[in-house]
Amino acid sequence: MKREICNECERPHNVCFCEDIIKQKNKVQLVIIQHPEEKGHYLNTAVMAKMTFDNIILKNEIDIEIEKLISQAKNPAILYPQLDRNKKILKEEINQIDLLLIPDGTWRKAKRNTIDHPMVQKLPFLSLDFKEEKIYTLRKSKKEIEYSTLEAITYALNKIEEDNFNSALNVLKKQIERQSKFNPRDVK
Repeated sequence: MKREICNECERPHNVCFCEDIIKQKNKVQLVIIQHPEEKGHYLNTAVMAKMTFDNIILKNEIDIEIEKLISQAKNPAILYPQLDRNKKILKEEINQIDLLLIPDGTWRKAKRNTIDHPMVQKLPFLSLDFKEEKIYTLRKSKKEIEYSTLEAITYALNKIEEDNFNSALNVLKKQIERQSKFNPRDVK
């Protein structure tokens, strides 16, 4: 028997998170490049981010539309912990970012799908301080720098727009609580 899926959040109705979404108005253009294998993953937070933030695009590759957005932005950047060949955004430059590119997927997938793109190789990178609370405990990660896409976007917007977007994380907290009832081993 096939489970009914919510058209908005793309989750089965018993774990639908639509009513938990708290819409956020953000000025910075957010562009998530999601690896195609992440789209159907049950622990994916890119859809949560897309439903939460106003100024956001979710794509599975850097296409002509995204290239145009990046080239028209005055101060685009990529959200990534470390890119040796790219310039790091300095503290005094953070609030000048007007477009933030966010790879969604494992580091290996993000490299193939986003980081290796010639246009991205020219973008400065924004690295988080990694002092923020890590909420996303459902997917195992070996490094403490691995936040979910929703967490990374929220913490980056807090810095860029000098505001508090943390209420966006309530949907993730509730989803973790809900998911733990179905598979308690997933939650640390």
